[in-house]
Amino acid sequence: MAKDLYHDAVKTALMKEGWMIIDENYQLKPDPKLTFYVDVQAEKFVLAKKKTQVILVEVKSFISQSNTYELHSSIGQYLVYKTALEYLKFDKEIFLAVPISIYKSLFQRSFMQFLIEKYELKLLPFHPIKKEIIR
Repeated sequence: MAKDLYHDAVKTALMKEGWMIIDENYQLKPDPKLTFYVDVQAEKFVLAKKKTQVILVEVKSFISQSNTYELHSSIGQYLVYKTALEYLKFDKEIFLAVPISIYKSLFQRSFMQFLIEKYELKLLPFHPIKKEIIR
């Protein structure tokens, strides 16, 4: 599987936040003949919850000429992965990592806020140069 342009930047950003990368191209197999590959699986001990949290992160760069195409592709992929996790009854959260510039210019619009709320999207804005998670 080809890595997204910002794959390594997101990995580094997660590690800076105390996450341990435990897998790349995590296989999500909701059917014997259907396999999805999520970019990153990470874990971190959360003291407040007194347990280890495991997350999956799908990295998107939004570098094509059409943000609309990237949006359709990214949200569709995210929802398929999220649904597969529910179907398999896996207790893992999935996040969509997007560059902070896209988060500010696209995901802050009122329609996008509605979409985020409606589908309970978990976004992970990151700074691709500083390799940091923004929120």
